Amino acid sequence: GLGFSLGQSLQAFHAWHPEWFVDGFLMRMDRVINWWNMMETSFGVIFGAVLALGLWANRHLIKTPEAEPETTEINAPLEWGLLVIYLLALASWSFVSFSALDQFADLAITMGFLPFIAVRAGRLWPLWVCLPVTLLPIAGKTVNNLVYDTRLLSWPAGWLCCLIIPMTIAFFVSLYWSERPRLFSNGNVFCKSILILTAWTYFLLNFAFFQFPWPWADFQSWTARTPNNLIFSVCVVGLTLGALFTRKEKEIEVLPDSD
Repeated sequence: GLGFSLGQSLQAFHAWHPEWFVDGFLMRMDRVINWWNMMETSFGVIFGAVLALGLWANRHLIKTPEAEPETTEINAPLEWGLLVIYLLALASWSFVSFSALDQFADLAITMGFLPFIAVRAGRLWPLWVCLPVTLLPIAGKTVNNLVYDTRLLSWPAGWLCCLIIPMTIAFFVSLYWSERPRLFSNGNVFCKSILILTAWTYFLLNFAFFQFPWPWADFQSWTARTPNNLIFSVCVVGLTLGALFTRKEKEIEVLPDSD
């Protein structure tokens, strides 16, 4: 509620006070600002800040001082099979239509319930959901927009840069961190690397979807996407610097429960 109300206040201010935007700097900026996007951006910033604050305040509750034994309940072939089925259903639901897959993918409960079960019972699915599963529909829609709708990119360049390369990187990074000894002994590195990878991947895909709104272009060439992209640029640089230069806290000693 806080994010939507504060974000919507920007759009409401613009609608209720048009006299502020009739001349001067605000008039020039009003031409290139999409106020609906500004509302969405503000909501995302506030939501992310609250989530980050909550994680930081409760970091002692989620830190694992030592690796726990694996408790996977599904075997590797089944886990891989579920991934293939889910990605095909996700692709069918997002881009093309196959009746056999649509019957599964059109039901939101199945598309949400399968990852929930797979994450709980599988070994690789937690990483897959963070990386390739979440990335596929976003990368695919970027390809559709740039290659087929706007024809801004040729199909080899669009498919390679916006789908194949990001999905390949996400997939192999998930396999790299699937080794439990490596993951539990380098938890700090894991969190930082995944944050940087996902932040820059989605930033670059969004930059392409915005049709490359370079901030140093002549102001007359700015579009309604340029101000939002400037905000995203500051955010992704801030996340990167925060991930690279935050100090590693000392391990919190876990005391045995008192009787």
